[in-house]
Amino acid sequence: MSEISVYQNFFAELKRRKVFRVAATYGAVGFVILQVAELIADGLQLPLSIRTTITIVVLLGFPVATVLAWVLERGPEGDLKRTADAQSGEIEQIVFESRSLRWPAGLAAFAGMALLIAGGWWAFDRIGSDSAAEPKTESATVAADDRSADAARLAGGTGVVIIPFAVQGSPDVAYLGEGMVSLLGTKLDGAGALQSVDARAVMHTMEREGLEAGDAAAGAQAATEFGARYYVVGNLVEAGGRMQITAALYDAERDGTPIGEANIQGTEDEMFELVDQLAAELLSGLSGGPAARVRRIATVTTESLPALKAFFEGEEQFRRGQFAASVASFQRAVEEDSTFALAHYRLSIVAEWALLDAVSDASAQNAIRWADRLAPRDRRMLDAYLTRRRGDNLEAAQAYRSILGSYPDEMEAWLDLSEVLFHANPLYGRSFTESRSTLDRVIEFDPNHSTALIHLARLAAFEGDNARLDSMAARFIALNPDPGRTLETETLQAYTSGDAERISAVEARMTSANDVGLVLAVWSVATYPHEIDGAEHVASVLAAPDRSFEARQLGNTWLAYLELARGKRIAAERKLDELTRIAPGVGLEVEAAVSTMPFVPVTEAELSEIADRLEALDPSTIRPSGN
Repeated sequence: MSEISVYQNFFAELKRRKVFRVAATYGAVGFVILQVAELIADGLQLPLSIRTTITIVVLLGFPVATVLAWVLERGPEGDLKRTADAQSGEIEQIVFESRSLRWPAGLAAFAGMALLIAGGWWAFDRIGSDSAAEPKTESATVAADDRSADAARLAGGTGVVIIPFAVQGSPDVAYLGEGMVSLLGTKLDGAGALQSVDARAVMHTMEREGLEAGDAAAGAQAATEFGARYYVVGNLVEAGGRMQITAALYDAERDGTPIGEANIQGTEDEMFELVDQLAAELLSGLSGGPAARVRRIATVTTESLPALKAFFEGEEQFRRGQFAASVASFQRAVEEDSTFALAHYRLSIVAEWALLDAVSDASAQNAIRWADRLAPRDRRMLDAYLTRRRGDNLEAAQAYRSILGSYPDEMEAWLDLSEVLFHANPLYGRSFTESRSTLDRVIEFDPNHSTALIHLARLAAFEGDNARLDSMAARFIALNPDPGRTLETETLQAYTSGDAERISAVEARMTSANDVGLVLAVWSVATYPHEIDGAEHVASVLAAPDRSFEARQLGNTWLAYLELARGKRIAAERKLDELTRIAPGVGLEVEAAVSTMPFVPVTEAELSEIADRLEALDPSTIRPSGN
């Protein structure tokens, strides 16, 4: 038999067994499935792993379908049976058919295969693009061009990056390595047209990229990262209580030769005067003589060295999520210098994170009192922060966006904007998931920013993304092992996963947990994965008779709300009665709030009666909280 005859018989057998028809149909249907799957995945925001799995399954199904078509076909009753062997003369009959009868089946099969390959190529291309565009929260790696695009908005290319100084000598002055980033940055910011890149963002970038302090090449790379034109590199050597500080100011657009240099000496007690002199000498290399506009750094920070050291400690602890320790450090800073406005402002912020509202309010007032000692940039941040604390969320969001328009590297503005979007968006009919992009920006600056991590964990719980939730929670817990804070994340993980063993283990911890941990846990579990049963269990522990007065109030309040969430108004009223028995004023407050909910049936007479009772309430009878 000739070679041509062999091929003719082979393709005739394919046609007889309907393989061409199956290939054509599968290819076309597979292409449609890939298109529809991508639309659904985008709409539901499914993870890339699911999209990849769908694509692989559709593509691998093609050879399986063709093989089955080769050996099997359906009988009259729909049952599968092996294809019967060809009858005598059947193949020859097909071979000698005219091309007009034989080619359409083959062309249809070829078109189906082409469609399937095109669909697979398109799907994998989309998956790859999405993966590249997705914020790399896990690795905390940011595309350099993204950072440069934002940083390039620094006015007129006048950004200046101060990298940590290399320090040699006594360990007592080691803090000045990173401290010089903040000290000198505050000094240079606003000198002429210069804008200092945020000290925290610089240090996070140095850590992330593995850059060395005091290295000119590291300074050049940091300047590129932020799109800054200038960078400062320095060294500090201590011997016998005396310090020698050398520094150089570089223009990234030139050939690497310093445009300004400084070499000064003095003691640690003279640090502020030394930084003044250092900045003036560096700035003398710039045209226009902006050194004349440099203000004494003590005017915008503090003249107390112990206060400054405590401030730096508080900043680092806040960054690591060690809220209690950070509060103590900032309190020590303002004890050393009661006029230290920046420390008061930062103390107010970290106290808010630590749920110490009284401390936060008092510190905010002190920051206002000494606000004239703040640099303009920090004053804008304080004003936006106070706007947010007043509850004017829309105005606060606008203020933070305005700050970021001037200083796109201001990590704290990104963080505070995320707070507004995360917690206040639902009040205006918007989704709290809009905070994701701002939280991702914080993580870009600092992969280990604990407050951003816990918010991203809550978002993952809301979306049912257990893998990301576990990842964010693990990183948060590693940074902040305080049981009072980790209970929230572990409870969130357990109830979101539905794993009975994890739920049992975390519930066993609850009886010994502190009030703050339980309050955060019941709120998160009820709000994000909407696990009403789990939230009810935590609230019951919170409302136990052996708990504090404040905990019992909150526990019963949550239990009432959770019963309403189930649609059980009578059960909710029983919980309100228990709350009123413990704390009459709080019980009335919650009853009034419930009565205004649109899904709670209430008459005008009942509303009027509740309003009268509220009006008659004597505030002095409300028991003050010590917790």
